[in-house]
Amino acid sequence: MSPLTHSYFSCWAFFDLCVGTMGESFGSIAIEVCKSLDVDKGLIRVFKRMQASRMGFYVHEGFSGTHVMLREFLTEKRIRAIVPSGYRGDPGEIWLARIMPEPFEELPLGYSVVFTTPYVIGMVKGKVFYQVGDETEWQAFFERTLEKTG
Repeated sequence: MSPLTHSYFSCWAFFDLCVGTMGESFGSIAIEVCKSLDVDKGLIRVFKRMQASRMGFYVHEGFSGTHVMLREFLTEKRIRAIVPSGYRGDPGEIWLARIMPEPFEELPLGYSVVFTTPYVIGMVKGKVFYQVGDETEWQAFFERTLEKTG
């Protein structure tokens, strides 16, 4: 069984897998088709927000009511989000998740949407898995590898 969820794979296939000379994704093509068919502007806006989402590493920084407070690992950007999968996690966890920017900017809701099930990035010591990862070790890993990969 794959460790990847269907939600992760579907989002990757629709929004990240680009082909053609213009680097089109299924999502960008759907947006253009919807525009040409004069589809509801709200639906097009949601498709655009989904297309603007990406996977990233986030540190769980606690809760604010029903929202989870996240900090993007590399940029330090703080994000207030809802998690429709129902997993609220625990402060200190490092998540790999896809976050959609605030879907309705005209409404003063002020939150983003974690629209894949978050993967908890932990660490193994001995034979025991710990859900709270070591930020310092992950930061060192990214610094070593990002330089090589761009």
